[in-house]
Amino acid sequence: MKRFLTLFTLALLSTSALAEQSITFGNYTAHYNAFRSDDISADVARRHGIIRSSHRAVLNVTVLRNHADGSTTPVAARIQGSATNLNGQLNTLHFFPVREQETIYYLDQFRIDDHETLRFHIEVQPEPSVSSGTEPTPGVIQFTQNFYTG
Repeated sequence: MKRFLTLFTLALLSTSALAEQSITFGNYTAHYNAFRSDDISADVARRHGIIRSSHRAVLNVTVLRNHADGSTTPVAARIQGSATNLNGQLNTLHFFPVREQETIYYLDQFRIDDHETLRFHIEVQPEPSVSSGTEPTPGVIQFTQNFYTG
């Protein structure tokens, strides 16, 4: 949990990161943010296999199940998506899960250029719970973000 909080906190405090963003769909909330990878400490980057560079960014997605009492539980999910620049060039995203204690989050790293605007389209499919066995409603994250390398 400490490593997750370190990574997530660094992302949120980053000058190039947007404030934490989220969407709620069905009984789930997906939190997401994108930030330059050089905003992560060398130790955290090494642990997660992230290349630190002003020309690389990280996209972080966490999925939580919302309970009636207001509490949340991290859940596994299938995350897939793409980023498209203003020239229409499509980059397929390849998320990998990071599991630390009771937390699960999904990361992808990709190249960025200075003053680049990317449109993200991310599909989030929470895995069925053991008790229900039914496929949860999927969610779609869409956002646009400008990146600066200088």
